[in-house]
Amino acid sequence: MATSPWLIFAGYQAVWLACALGAAAGSNLPGIAASLAFLAVTMLRSPHLRSDTITVLASGTVGLIAESLLKSTGLVGYDATWPTVAVAPPWIVGLWLAFGMTMAPTARLLGDRRNLKAVLLGLVFGPLAYLAGDRLGALEITGSPIASYASLAALWALAFPILLSLRARLPPPPQ
Repeated sequence: MATSPWLIFAGYQAVWLACALGAAAGSNLPGIAASLAFLAVTMLRSPHLRSDTITVLASGTVGLIAESLLKSTGLVGYDATWPTVAVAPPWIVGLWLAFGMTMAPTARLLGDRRNLKAVLLGLVFGPLAYLAGDRLGALEITGSPIASYASLAALWALAFPILLSLRARLPPPPQ
């Protein structure tokens, strides 16, 4: 039995909050635990486990690469980090993994022209999520605010429709 799309969205928001508050306290553990719990519950109930798994892993990979680039370029700093400065912290990778699980219900919700809508949503809500994370103390915009937020907008305007397109191409495609 599939999980309600609205429960998936609410669960993802709970993961976001656990990740942000945990990181603000200097710990990766709350975010990792919340991400794993969310993924376990939603994937166990998924009628399309293979497609969801591929999407989740793709999202995590995009997140690891993107966040590591943001970190290494000095645009974003993270409070709860790995022992190495070159790699994004586990809590934000866990957040990207959980984000991947929202792709199927998001594709259905956005309907026609979903990629264009995803570009616009990414442009606006990607940077807003980092602004909220900054305000909560989970991360810090360490570069020029204009350069950092423009980079975040571009990242999300690319990543969101790419992940939606990937999920739409996996069997069975979202309705």
